Amino acid sequence: MEYEIIFTTKNENNKLKIILICCGIIEIIIGITAIYFSVQLMSHTSSAAALFVVSCLFILIGTASTAWGILLFQTYVNVYENHIQGKGIFGLSIRNFYLINDHINNIIKSKKSILIHSLFGKFKVIVDKKNADKLYEYFVTLKLAQKQNSSCSSSLK
Repeated sequence: MEYEIIFTTKNENNKLKIILICCGIIEIIIGITAIYFSVQLMSHTSSAAALFVVSCLFILIGTASTAWGILLFQTYVNVYENHIQGKGIFGLSIRNFYLINDHINNIIKSKKSILIHSLFGKFKVIVDKKNADKLYEYFVTLKLAQKQNSSCSSSLK
């Protein structure tokens, strides 16, 4: 049976992702260029050492920005009627997940991500605040409905 997607985070914030990757690459290029000039100036001036340190910082920040942008492209969540599926950070790797609603224990939201606690482990998905709020509200509504259904069925027995 094919289920319809209630909402997805797959193609959200593409502009942000592209900007992060482009800025990261530009920062790396600036850092490499500055290292080249700092090596050329090393014997002529004392500020070359400071330029070298700043260059290394540019490369480090550029690498982190590029990595974050690539990571943003890879994680997502599709929410269906009876399950969620997507790609999330699981430990030190990125893994696909398929979780039936009953297997989801909790969802914790932060500014830039959600952490899905399930019977199979914790999956972190990078999302914007709007989608984190939307997913959290859906989960809270789902859990309340499950509690009401279980309390109604237990009172009928």
